[in-house]
Amino acid sequence: MLYFLIIYLVLSVSLLMLAVFTKKIMRWIFASLFGIIFVLPLLLVCFLGVFKDKIQRGKMLPGFGEVLLLVSPPKDLFEPLAMQEISPNQQEYDFVIKHKYVGNHVIDISVGRLGSMDKLKNDFKVRCIVQKDGQVLYDETLDKGWSYWGGSSDGLTFQRYRVPQDLPIDTLLKVKVIIEGDLNSFVSDYGPTKLIIRKGSDE
Repeated sequence: MLYFLIIYLVLSVSLLMLAVFTKKIMRWIFASLFGIIFVLPLLLVCFLGVFKDKIQRGKMLPGFGEVLLLVSPPKDLFEPLAMQEISPNQQEYDFVIKHKYVGNHVIDISVGRLGSMDKLKNDFKVRCIVQKDGQVLYDETLDKGWSYWGGSSDGLTFQRYRVPQDLPIDTLLKVKVIIEGDLNSFVSDYGPTKLIIRKGSDE
């Protein structure tokens, strides 16, 4: 990255010098190249720097939001939108959430670090119903999750949706998650278990 930056600066300075000291016809050519290679990218970087937050939150150019989240992720990007400890005797969980950033979002059944890459028991059926002002915006059921291994927790992801394509951003939503399966055995085997709604990876 450092070598690329050095080459980029040397090339830009060289074009600027050529634009200043060459003959008139060539001067316009080098000046145009300098503008394309240096000025336009600089203006773009400044624009993205000023409006980064609005773009990542879908208020401007939402199509670029996911790219900016990958390049410059906010500190709170992966903080849960909702989280509740799962009770072996409780199947339904209700949340009120507001999506903060564009891109993929997921619903997980999360446990502590297991210290191995073995797949977790996966005999659940998870239904997610999302409403706004009594209107159902999203109603999906998935009967097989996929395992993930994280820095501080492992778990199963059962739902994946995109914002704002599937659900709106910056809007209060009521979410009901219904879990069917042997929660008692799962909690007994893996310990304290949480249901989490969070921002997922956009890669």
